[in-house]
Amino acid sequence: MATLTHVTHELTLRNVRGEQIALSDFQDPPTVLVFFTPTCDACRAMTERFRAWPNALPEGVDLQPVFVGQPSDFNSTIEFVPLVEHAWYDDGSVSSAVSANPSPAAVLIDKEHPTGDQPAYGMQQIEQLVVRPGFWQEPIAQEAAQQWKAEAGARLMESGRKADPYGVRTFSTAPKISFRNRPER
Repeated sequence: MATLTHVTHELTLRNVRGEQIALSDFQDPPTVLVFFTPTCDACRAMTERFRAWPNALPEGVDLQPVFVGQPSDFNSTIEFVPLVEHAWYDDGSVSSAVSANPSPAAVLIDKEHPTGDQPAYGMQQIEQLVVRPGFWQEPIAQEAAQQWKAEAGARLMESGRKADPYGVRTFSTAPKISFRNRPER
């Protein structure tokens, strides 16, 4: 019979270059894995705020985007393009094992919860898991929001598209994404 440790070593994600990482490697430091699917409108709408979350994490916690599917599934969607190079890719086995369905969903992986603890679903629950209290009132968050809004407006003008009142179809290149690199296996 397989042990939980054995199972988490067998469950792997891969990066855009095809390099693999075991789910167990996300235990130290504790890591929130946020799962996105390419056809999910809520996932696309959440990408702007997601990109600010590395600045909003509690001390000692890491954050990693996980795209369920192939890189090509996400390359054609403007909202996902900034994350394609930074994401881990799942064939569906990890998202199923950690109960991260439907998306968007997130789980905290740590030594006490090697396959996650109580998945969070939807942007509001996920933000409660990853964003420290008061972050959205901090200057860095306010500046990022203003920059996103200005860049989104400029892109809409350039593209000739009409503004989406829900912000689902806008896209931004700032702030810069800074996900910590994982050790090579």
